[in-house]
Amino acid sequence: MLRYTGHPFVDIGIATITAFAGKHDPSQLVLDDLERMADYIEREYLRDPLKSFLTVAFTSNSGFSQPAFDNQPEKRVRYARQVSRAFRPETPTSDVPCAFTGEPSAGISFDVHDKLAPGCTFRQHIPLLTGEDVINFHPNGIVGVPVSGKAMLALQAFPLGCAKCGGRLLAVHSDNDEITFHFAAAFLQANRRAVQLAQQAGSSKMAEAERTHHTLLIETLLDAERMQQYAKQDQVSSSLTAYHLTNSGQGVDLDIYHLPLQTIGF
Repeated sequence: MLRYTGHPFVDIGIATITAFAGKHDPSQLVLDDLERMADYIEREYLRDPLKSFLTVAFTSNSGFSQPAFDNQPEKRVRYARQVSRAFRPETPTSDVPCAFTGEPSAGISFDVHDKLAPGCTFRQHIPLLTGEDVINFHPNGIVGVPVSGKAMLALQAFPLGCAKCGGRLLAVHSDNDEITFHFAAAFLQANRRAVQLAQQAGSSKMAEAERTHHTLLIETLLDAERMQQYAKQDQVSSSLTAYHLTNSGQGVDLDIYHLPLQTIGF
């Protein structure tokens, strides 16, 4: 059903969907697994604490947290369905290929007012992209990045596979799919627990990770290495890159920490 693409945000999202389904290989996913992920997004992204947390990933003008939709909840619901359910077979597709998967991009607008070109995404959909109507860095003067329904779901699931640390997202990607999956699964479990605790306490905010992003990265890395040593004897060292980022409208920022295979092997 899904496969890793090599793009960190999409791959982490795919790993998150896989972990959410209780599986380890994205190729084992079925349509019902994607539907359950979309159910969670449509239910939890529209209320706190995730609604406020998501401004770090998708900006405040995203349909999830758009202040103008506070008195128009039906628009928020419609937006959630557009970005999380476009993978369905009955969804129209475009002749333009997805930038991440090569599959046909979605043939629907990812905007409740249907003003955006079908399948095109911007900063409110994918962290660190340019805003609407900016044609710089897009081929052939195309505005936005074309995305398939499956990739769009993965991108919406991406924040759940990151740690909330220092007011930002800590995302971890590796050329070893098992390590990418391990980080995403660990962060997903912690985030779901934090969401539940915040809702029980009536809080609009999720708790920050107890560790700094540097400490959290090393601790989780060591855990991942132990996991792989138990899993297979012919362990091969892999490179790993961590992204500490914010897509907030108050200031976009990104720190990249790359650990090459020589460092991890040492």
